[in-house]
Order: sequence, then C-alpha cells, then structure tokens
Amino acid sequence: MRRSRLAWSLCLLALLVAPAFGGKKVGYMRKPGSDAVAGFSVIPAADKCASWGWAAATESILALDKVAVDQHVLVQRAFGGELCVDDGLDLRALGDIVAGDYVIGPRKKMRVVTRVFPAGAIGAEDIIAAVRRGRPIILFWKMRPYVVSAAAYDEYIGPRGTRLFDIRELTLLDPSDPGTPVSFVKQDNDLRELNGAMEFVLFPMEEVEWVPQ
Repeated sequence: MRRSRLAWSLCLLALLVAPAFGGKKVGYMRKPGSDAVAGFSVIPAADKCASWGWAAATESILALDKVAVDQHVLVQRAFGGELCVDDGLDLRALGDIVAGDYVIGPRKKMRVVTRVFPAGAIGAEDIIAAVRRGRPIILFWKMRPYVVSAAAYDEYIGPRGTRLFDIRELTLLDPSDPGTPVSFVKQDNDLRELNGAMEFVLFPMEEVEWVPQ
C-alpha cells in the first residue's frame, strides 16, 4: 500500500479552540472511532490525470444512488473535449456541471446538489459525516482527486456535550490506480497541499399524478 503522510487538524470550530488542538484537550473525554463505506470501489479513470480522475470519482459516487453519469461526458462538458488536464481545475465550475436533476426511473428523478469546499474550509466533521452516510467525499490533494472511503479519528466530548473531531488517518481511493489505496496519516506536513473537496447531496423526487376530486 502506498502511504502518504499528511498533517491533519481539520476540526469543527478549529479556529475557536486552536489551543486545545495544540496538545492535551483539558476537560474533554477522548473517544476513538472509525467508519468506512462498506463495499465501495471507484470506477477506473480512462486516463491518468486529474480531469479524468475527478470524472471517474463523480461517476462512482453518483452510481451509489443509481444516478448514471459517464466520465467521458463529464470531461467533454467540463473541458470542451476529452482532454487530460492536471492543473488549474476550477472546483466550483466542475461542481456546477454535475449539479441538476437526473431521471432514474419512470416518474422518478434525483436532484444532485454539489457542495464545494475551498482549501482550508473543510472540517473533520464534514469528512466523517460523508463516510458515515455511505456517500464519500472527493478530496483534492496537490490537485489530484481522491475519494475518501474510510476515516479513523478521535472524538472529544466536552463537559457540556461539546464535540470536537480530530482525524488520525484517512483511506483514499485513487481512480487512476483504484487497486492501490492511499493512506493519509496525521503528521507534520504542509496543509497547503490540500486544494479543497467536493461532496454531492442527493434528493429523490417522485412525480405524483394529480387526480381532481
């Protein structure tokens, strides 16, 4: 297994409780935890570059809810052709391309809402919640897209029920090399290498035939 080591202190309210995350969290009870998306695998990217990796990750995640998108179509729409692009990805523009309503059956649609987290804006609780829901999140590291499939973390419970999260390790799937997970372990490294994240929130919609009374 390839292992990349990356410092993680992405925590809810991290800016407000920064001293606590610098060392021992006085008054907090530590509760180790871990979650994983059971049975999830990524569809292999058609080419080994960021544009195709993002499209394959998107296709894999939406397929969990029977929303059919094809990575070739996504790349064509996003980049004006089946191009291999590694630099300058506009995450918000990519998210807008995916967002919308998709037909998944007779009289049934799925609305896809894209949440884009810029660099430094994603919290540990966002990542953990996505894994717990079984709908993983796309994390961009050095502008390479990875799908977070598992997380090991510490939950800190305060005296008034306050909860803080500190990620210890993430298991990431690389669409360009789906058979070789990447493990991010908390250590001192450059957080500026994180470029952001993308999450899809889905809402089922069903047409109801109106019959006059």
